[in-house]
Amino acid sequence: MKNQRGSLLIDILIGCLILSVALLSIGFAFQHSVRASSYVENYNGALRIAQQAAEALRVNDGTNSFTINIPDKITTGNMTYTVSVSTPAPVAGNANLLSVNITVSWGANNMTITNYYYLKP
Repeated sequence: MKNQRGSLLIDILIGCLILSVALLSIGFAFQHSVRASSYVENYNGALRIAQQAAEALRVNDGTNSFTINIPDKITTGNMTYTVSVSTPAPVAGNANLLSVNITVSWGANNMTITNYYYLKP
């Protein structure tokens, strides 16, 4: 009986240590999931804006004129996105095929999609 004195206290301390490690792990996982969810929401917003810009460019009639009528800044929810569209450049080997890069930036992040448009000869 004398050798077991304080073993209950040690068991309780070990249990508290295990419980605190588990709770900290859950807290960090929750924080990471909230951050990832926010990033994915903003990324999807940027992708939606880039797709809308690509669709706006598709309305061109395919003649030699190529008008770009897209706003520079778009605010959706609590995020402001900056949209930039590159000057249409002919693709090597086909003068009628134009390459256009659409870049959407938000915060410290950005994404670029490349679209190809065909001009009627």
